[in-house]
Amino acid sequence: MKVVFFGSSKVVLPIIKTLTDNFDLQLVITTEKEETDAVPTYCREHAIPYLSIQTFTNEIIKHLASLQSPVAVLADFGLILPLNIL
Repeated sequence: MKVVFFGSSKVVLPIIKTLTDNFDLQLVITTEKEETDAVPTYCREHAIPYLSIQTFTNEIIKHLASLQSPVAVLADFGLILPLNIL
């Protein structure tokens, strides 16, 4: 099953690992800004596609729609998801 994950901080790394091991993790979206932060580092090390965002742009929303993921998981994200993503 395709899954998108929204999350930030080192506490979500076990969730990303579990999603990668058990599902088709399409994309991780994080609010972490620095390349050396926990989520971007983990994603690069494990070849997981990710985006670092501070807001939801139309481009990001279109990209999410193109993934056709029926499930999204959110933990410690820091942004409110817009209604059109929910």
